[in-house]
Amino acid sequence: MPHSTIADHAGTEEMAGLLVTLPFLWLALAVPLTWRDRAERESRQVRTMFGAVGGLYAGVGIFLLAFFSTTERYLAEFAPALGLLAAGGWLGLERRVAHRRGRWLVNVAVVVLVTVTITMAALMSFDYHGRSLSRDDPKTWARLETTAHAALSWVGFWLGQFDGPIILKVRFVARPAGTVETFWRATDARADERVVVEHVGEREIRFGYARGTAPVKWGRRLTWEPGHTHTIELQLPSLYAAPHGVMRAVRFGEEYRERSCAALWFSGGQALGEWVAPLPTDFAAGGAPGADFSGEARTSGSRLARDDTVSTVTTATGTSGGTLRLRVVFAAPLAAQGEPLFAAGALYGSDIVWVRPLAGGAVQFVFDHFNTAPLVSAPLRLAGGDHTIEITLPSGVAGEAFGGAATGEVRVQLDGADVIRGRSACFAFAPGDEAIGRNPFGSGGTRTFRGWLLEAQWTGAAIP
Repeated sequence: MPHSTIADHAGTEEMAGLLVTLPFLWLALAVPLTWRDRAERESRQVRTMFGAVGGLYAGVGIFLLAFFSTTERYLAEFAPALGLLAAGGWLGLERRVAHRRGRWLVNVAVVVLVTVTITMAALMSFDYHGRSLSRDDPKTWARLETTAHAALSWVGFWLGQFDGPIILKVRFVARPAGTVETFWRATDARADERVVVEHVGEREIRFGYARGTAPVKWGRRLTWEPGHTHTIELQLPSLYAAPHGVMRAVRFGEEYRERSCAALWFSGGQALGEWVAPLPTDFAAGGAPGADFSGEARTSGSRLARDDTVSTVTTATGTSGGTLRLRVVFAAPLAAQGEPLFAAGALYGSDIVWVRPLAGGAVQFVFDHFNTAPLVSAPLRLAGGDHTIEITLPSGVAGEAFGGAATGEVRVQLDGADVIRGRSACFAFAPGDEAIGRNPFGSGGTRTFRGWLLEAQWTGAAIP
């Protein structure tokens, strides 16, 4: 339960707005139709019945607003009354249009509302009361979360909400060794982004990425077959237009990574993968094969960006304990609610190291020991490129005490300089359950770190 800054208010559990999540409940607004055009005695009886139900809903709901916390368990006290009002509104609406043309449209609309409501209610039940499923069966929850996210992402892609890599069908022509051609060039000259191909030997090539006057970053050597059409998948920042669409939030966690990597797959295998600085979003997205490319390249489609475009770590190397050293590239901009670097503990008993944005382009590091005042850094301004983060916690000491509850010095360094240094208690956690770049508890900021986690290593000793 996230702690609250409101006096005498304990906090809130994971909540969902009834009218947003369960659209069938909007039919409660049609309740007055149930007593219209009836005899006075019958109308009075119907008004009395639904008035009593409405009084139950309002009386209990308003009373619960005075409670010390917000929890989905309280919904059971008044939500059924609202559901009964919605059912009455449905019947009233159906009675109103029973003898009118087009009444089937109302029936179809109600069926859609009922279907969405039942589906959403079933999904909500998976994680009811303190994220129960994600807490008690994290593997099943992870599978459900991944499947649902992928399904929504593909729906958004088919609806034109998301951009993605280009798929090309390519035939190559032999050229003298050392010949370099422009395989792909961004449409907008301001992007100044291109992929080149070098003929390094007989039927051997390698691809490289270049932007502006920077040196080419070369991939591995590949063998091509004469007369064979190779499938090449090309991922570039210049293929992405400015973020858009009502479904943008679905891919918010991947948005920065999609716009900051260059990768190429050749006949199913990755031949090139590089983190690159993201481009501004005010240019025309797209590209085309270079005019000097001697082979044949034609576009055959697009797809969502792959999760494995550039490797990002999720576990640390080395013997657990001591200082956790991370090499990271921060998303720009950071998510407003903050992004996790390290998390350990349990729901309602967690320790999380965050990074969050501040006004004017500054950032702040935060150590959050659940339900206590956090330790925070001074506002900082970050240069571009990668950074080294070092984290030492009392619960992270090396040896048999690793993961045990402890009180001691909390220390966070950015590129060798202290940004947080203070004393705090830490909760216990099971060794191996610590999370790098993730927030498995669902409270606070984003669930995942949106930038690149390039390296993670336990040093075995605290920061000297």
